Amino acid sequence: MIREILREEMPKKFNELLRNKKVIEMEDQEFCQLSLAFYELLLKLEPNNTQYISRIGETYHLMTQLTKAAEYYKRVIELEPPQKLSKKETKYVLRFAPVFYAIRNEPFELMDVIAIHHPTKPLIAYHVFWEDDYDFPDDFEPSDHEEVWVEYDPESERVTGLATWFHGFVHRTKDSVELANKNDGKPEILVEWGKHGSMLRGWEEAIDPITNISVKDVLIKHYNSLCHGGRQSTHPLKQSWPKRFEGTFEDYIDFYKMIDISELLHKKQMMIKSNYSSAVIQQYFLPYNFHPKYDWPF
Repeated sequence: MIREILREEMPKKFNELLRNKKVIEMEDQEFCQLSLAFYELLLKLEPNNTQYISRIGETYHLMTQLTKAAEYYKRVIELEPPQKLSKKETKYVLRFAPVFYAIRNEPFELMDVIAIHHPTKPLIAYHVFWEDDYDFPDDFEPSDHEEVWVEYDPESERVTGLATWFHGFVHRTKDSVELANKNDGKPEILVEWGKHGSMLRGWEEAIDPITNISVKDVLIKHYNSLCHGGRQSTHPLKQSWPKRFEGTFEDYIDFYKMIDISELLHKKQMMIKSNYSSAVIQQYFLPYNFHPKYDWPF
């Protein structure tokens, strides 16, 4: 009977859940038990499915059970080993590396950049790691993980697709691809103060297609909170940080300070080819914990 009920009710309930605006306010951890049950069931049907194994690893990672997460990440890598980039792919990774624009008084430094090339598509994920997130001094993640994806045409060497991960959804704009090509293939990414939400030019009109919440609404909400010290304003780890955002909303969206991530990519050479970002980042590159994020949006 349970199987029949699930077959009838689950698709409808999942769609209702995903379209509920309250979901954007919920933390990933609130969905972990559901995720584990779902993918462990699927894994019984396909024991060597690397996607399912990766998702279970990411779920344990979100639960800060890092040793358990590593078991699944290692299994992913054993089944589907990452590959070194070819000379051409390395050239494209550096050519299309975005330029970031932050606020003048951004309190955190950019620590690391990892470029992961898709194994079969002309698609690059740039994973950037800031020192921390102003709203999360208490999450045991000494970094703030953000993502930018660049799709390109290897024949014309032009950008064909561009997206970022912005506070729970994939953010795209109409003109960002054309602008990147006008800038010799260099996408421009605008970085939110302290929280590092990554935006594209034209963000003023961008809307999450699932919740219909606009990027501007999110920024206004964050601005109003950060002006009063944000989340956990009295946390001991936060005492050496700025007490609040000082300035108007116009100051909050004055993206001025340029950061070219290609310099870090040249210096540290953290580039690889894989389907599974979290597994290779944890196993190959970073000695500190991070928040796992999306693999591919295209």
